Amino acid sequence: MIHWWCHSLLLAGAVFAAAPATAQQTVATDRTVDRHAADLLARPITIRLDRTSIRQAIASIAAAARVQLLYQTETFARLDAPVTLHATRMPLGEALNKVLMGTRLQAVSAGEDVISIETVARNARSGRGTPLHSRNSRISP
Repeated sequence: MIHWWCHSLLLAGAVFAAAPATAQQTVATDRTVDRHAADLLARPITIRLDRTSIRQAIASIAAAARVQLLYQTETFARLDAPVTLHATRMPLGEALNKVLMGTRLQAVSAGEDVISIETVARNARSGRGTPLHSRNSRISP
């Protein structure tokens, strides 16, 4: 009987000891994801775009950075102004921001080697905004 009681205490101690490790692992995972996103958006690209549609510019930038692109098909429906960008070793995030400037769209790291183009909410309090869409289409650059 004493043996069973000691085993139960050891088991309970193991469960309580595991809880903080799980929380620490979650924080470490979040930091790893943030680091991967920062690394992805800092990836240097060299590209030359002259009077290109925004959709084609985004696809060309994604191809230059070797990333997959996610967005809704209708995202670029009313965006017909041509863009020009000449960049040498410019960070991917900066290139995307330049092309998307003034469009109510933002580029967000959506996983390893994946960029999502999302609509910024009108009532967003921060400069980044809130994605509004619920379904994405994979587009091959």
